[in-house]
Amino acid sequence: MIRRGEIRWYEFRPPDKRRPVLVLTRNSVIPYLNDVTIAPITSTVRGVASEVKLTTADGMPQDCAVNFYHLQTVPKKKIGRLLTILSTARMREVGQALCYAMEVEPTYTELRQKLTFCTGVKMLICAAAEYNCIVRNRVRKRRR
Repeated sequence: MIRRGEIRWYEFRPPDKRRPVLVLTRNSVIPYLNDVTIAPITSTVRGVASEVKLTTADGMPQDCAVNFYHLQTVPKKKIGRLLTILSTARMREVGQALCYAMEVEPTYTELRQKLTFCTGVKMLICAAAEYNCIVRNRVRKRRR
């Protein structure tokens, strides 16, 4: 069964070639669809925000990049064998690069996750700043 986050082989129509692709379609709908959305993987690494670099540590045979400017929807039956599965951390990078390439704002969930990763010091500064605003507003009201 094909799953989101898997890198599999896919044979593109000529003049292109057989190359690895990253499956992007949500797992919950894959069983009901005949096609899945994929992002091709290329050995040309440009180091731009719209791609995610992959290495041998990710299970790839060589350094390469997922290219989010050439997304395609392809028949599931033409998807080839599994090469590797990307980690949760790498899939977060995929989400960010995909949002950048499509000029889509991050979702509320992603913003909440970013706030969760704030250090305790930053959280204290935010809380202190918020408390300071509340105190100032109360003082202003009393002076009137």
